[in-house]
Amino acid sequence: MKFIPMGNRIQALRLPKDRELKFTVRQWVWVVKGMYKGDLGYIKELLPWGGVRLLMVPRLPPPDRSSKKKGKQPRSTAPPPLGLFDPLAIKKIHNMAPKKIENTYFFNSDQFEDGLLVKDFGTSAVSSASVFISTEAHTFFLQSPHLSILESKQRNTFPNPTEWQLFPGELVQALSDEGEGIGLGHICNVNSMYTEVELKSGILLNLDWYNIEKYIGVGDFVKVVGGVHRGRTGFVDCVNGSDISIIETLGKEVWFFFFGKFVKY
Repeated sequence: MKFIPMGNRIQALRLPKDRELKFTVRQWVWVVKGMYKGDLGYIKELLPWGGVRLLMVPRLPPPDRSSKKKGKQPRSTAPPPLGLFDPLAIKKIHNMAPKKIENTYFFNSDQFEDGLLVKDFGTSAVSSASVFISTEAHTFFLQSPHLSILESKQRNTFPNPTEWQLFPGELVQALSDEGEGIGLGHICNVNSMYTEVELKSGILLNLDWYNIEKYIGVGDFVKVVGGVHRGRTGFVDCVNGSDISIIETLGKEVWFFFFGKFVKY
């Protein structure tokens, strides 16, 4: 037996290197255990004991006002919805002001930075395989002014969108980084990092997932794949930039999907 020098004791407590090297700072992973199972996280830091510190969109439970009876098992409920941490809203809803130290808030034993949850996980609780991001989570991440997330946006390292299904031969609209239309083209190849698009002018481009849009024309039959109207179908009545209106037939009534809202006709 040998005593470990004081300066090497933290390194001796680390997990095996083959497991630790699976993850790097600024990598996107998804959680496979606990309340945040299936949610996406951005690795902010590798911890000395072998875990990872993630930036995540929080799931804040509402205040519990129900009366608990002894011996009664709590019902299994769906996880709380995603939403950025808002200290003013927390104070109003929970009647308790979160603790603030510099730019970091603390509430219910959790830590928050720029609206995002900062949470530690063991390497067995996260995975880097087949990482995708939902449109809802992507929107919340972009709403946060956290420097790490802004850096990921600039480096175009956001994962592929969960709802987007693009196939070779499909007609798409190519976009610049500013969101302006470059031109129509057909998809030649799709991989995990970029999409190869050949414009009608013959130019071949390798575009990030967020630099392309499905081409949708008036009269197309479409299905809503995200948000509160997920699953609804209808015919495209009008296209205005990235906004479309949809006519949906519900029984004998006709409904219009106009800028995110259904209006009865």
